[in-house]
Amino acid sequence: IERSANLSIQNSGTWTLEDGKHVWRLGIHAPEAKAVSFVFTEYDLPKSAKLFIYDQEQTHFIGSFNYTNKQANGMLATSLVYGERVIIELSVPEEESITGIDLKVGEIVHAYRGIDSKFEEVKYGRGPFGTSGSCNINVNCPEGDDWQVEKKAVALIASGGNAICSGALINNTANDGHPYFLTANHCLGGVGNWVFYFNHESSGCNGSTG
Repeated sequence: IERSANLSIQNSGTWTLEDGKHVWRLGIHAPEAKAVSFVFTEYDLPKSAKLFIYDQEQTHFIGSFNYTNKQANGMLATSLVYGERVIIELSVPEEESITGIDLKVGEIVHAYRGIDSKFEEVKYGRGPFGTSGSCNINVNCPEGDDWQVEKKAVALIASGGNAICSGALINNTANDGHPYFLTANHCLGGVGNWVFYFNHESSGCNGSTG
């Protein structure tokens, strides 16, 4: 479920001074959510800043994010953090000014079911696993034995609260490792909000878990 929000360092959260750093924290509660993710519609951090997102029990975290994660549209979308209570934390060295920072949560994704087996309960027998057509062969079937290296380049594309497509990293003739990603033309739209989940595969040849 995608929920609109308007939470920024100017109108939400609290600042503290800890161990020579300005630290801003914002707690989010999404009742009964299996996990939560965010779309920062404004994301402009100084080079010294670090952003983390973690659950209240501090058992699952993502980050650090920094100024290099800013997309061309000035936004940043994140992957899921498990739990219904999640904390966003930004730290900046004490000597750094915090007046020019732009950080705004414009969307909160409330995940009521998961994309992988970290979720203990999957209420529906549908989702990203087991929904391909009969002509699509699972990479963990015998036919995929020769593709175990190449499969590492494949990712599931999520946009907001939806898994929309898949694709793969590809190289180029310069062989310089530029991160081109190949997907289908009909998947395009909302590219700035995409999140890529690698190593997303079924646990066996058949089944709807992974």
